[in-house]
Amino acid sequence: IKTAKNIYPSAAPAFGVAAPQDDKSEIFIIGGGEIYRQALPLADKLYLTVIDKKYEGDTFFPDYSEFKKVIKEEKKQTDGGVSYTLFELEK
Repeated sequence: IKTAKNIYPSAAPAFGVAAPQDDKSEIFIIGGGEIYRQALPLADKLYLTVIDKKYEGDTFFPDYSEFKKVIKEEKKQTDGGVSYTLFELEK
């Protein structure tokens, strides 16, 4: 994982460097499948977009069943006619 100044071999040491300095700060992970797989166990909150359409692919978001508490759910629809739901989840 690469930050502005360093490259880390995995998510855990990168989280240690980027740890919030107060309770109001958040770290956002924007990754690929492997980065999400490494970072998800370290997270306590998940912002998730669920798209109501099937797409072919070989990489999928990892299991997030530990995030059971729904803080917010917002249903939307795009201009292209594909609907999606935004979730804010916590463990």
